[in-house]
Amino acid sequence: MPDDERFGVLWMATRRCRRRTTSTGLQRRQPRAAPGTDPESVVDRVDRLLEGYGGVGAYARADQISNWFLMSEIAQHRTLSTICHVFLAVAAFLTHMVMDG
Repeated sequence: MPDDERFGVLWMATRRCRRRTTSTGLQRRQPRAAPGTDPESVVDRVDRLLEGYGGVGAYARADQISNWFLMSEIAQHRTLSTICHVFLAVAAFLTHMVMDG
């Protein structure tokens, strides 16, 4: 489950947010790796880069809670779509049998 003590959302006007983040040196950084790159090597490199700034450790996407929630939602939608396809096929078959006879 998400941890409310370590998570927060800040809504702010774009202009004011840019002014605040650039003046204090804070900027949003999201590292991207090329397809096929070993996630552990990226995590190790990010940990080394952020060590001097108080970084508490990076996580691979597969280990993030938000990724788990998203993957679970996608799996649920996939299952629901399969059930809907079966239902529609049976309904079409029954409709055909009633209309044909």
